[in-house]
Amino acid sequence: MCIDQQSIKNQNKKAISIRVNENDIYELKKKALENSIPYQNIIQMLIHQFATNKIKLSV
Repeated sequence: MCIDQQSIKNQNKKAISIRVNENDIYELKKKALENSIPYQNIIQMLIHQFATNKIKLSV
């Protein structure tokens, strides 16, 4: 388990509901299978990395 996954696993969680493009979810699930992790973890990691300025938004 990588550092980001471990730090996310140890944090308190808040359930949210968002609408996401079906194709984006399909692609996330494919990437999750390739990496043997749940797709929700990928979403959590992306949100965490963006919130902590590790990745930037490209508009």
